[in-house]
Amino acid sequence: MRIDGGWNKTSHVRFSDNHCGNTTPPALFGCGAGNDGSPLGAVGDFGESGVLGIGLGHRFSPLWRADVVVERQTGLAFNGRANFRNTPGDQPVTGDVSVTTALLNTYLDIAPLLGESFGNFQPYVGLGIGFARKHAGAMHYRFPGLSPQALTATPGGTRTDPAWRATIGTGIALSRTLAVDLAWHYTDLGQVKTDTGAATIVRASTRMLSIDSTHAPLRTQGFSIGLRYHF
Repeated sequence: MRIDGGWNKTSHVRFSDNHCGNTTPPALFGCGAGNDGSPLGAVGDFGESGVLGIGLGHRFSPLWRADVVVERQTGLAFNGRANFRNTPGDQPVTGDVSVTTALLNTYLDIAPLLGESFGNFQPYVGLGIGFARKHAGAMHYRFPGLSPQALTATPGGTRTDPAWRATIGTGIALSRTLAVDLAWHYTDLGQVKTDTGAATIVRASTRMLSIDSTHAPLRTQGFSIGLRYHF
């Protein structure tokens, strides 16, 4: 059995339309280049977050073991910039995201593979597959170059995708049954998606407009520390 806590940092990504040419409902960004010459969208990242996980596993041989781990990440928030055409000034974009992940991880222990002893250290590599459920809150696009109040708020969305993880780490044996686990992870969590639905458009007045969905990939890397109890 294991309990882990850790820290993750997300990769630089671009929010874009699922179908940039849609007109019914209209795509949020559209096709082509934005006012900075790059493809229309919103570029940024989801920031950093803490992560908590709990898992249960089994050792199959001196070389191989596996576990099933459920993790929860909160505190992620997209922070970026859009590049809509014919829109002056900065175009900041923000929106909160939470992630729940379930992974089946397989680990290869290095010491028995090499026939060596590293004392209390138990280095390993791992690969995991599973699913990630992401919930995005409303995305807020602000346009201070138009007016201090100018805003487009699009619906949030929930999406479940296949996920995978690569891990390298080491256990540090404290006793025959207890070990501290230190690891680095790279995880691909699929896509964060906003749903098709009514967007709130605030300019000189406020109106509602149906907008098509958008998406961005979510990938993290980071470190974890945990306890493994063998029984």
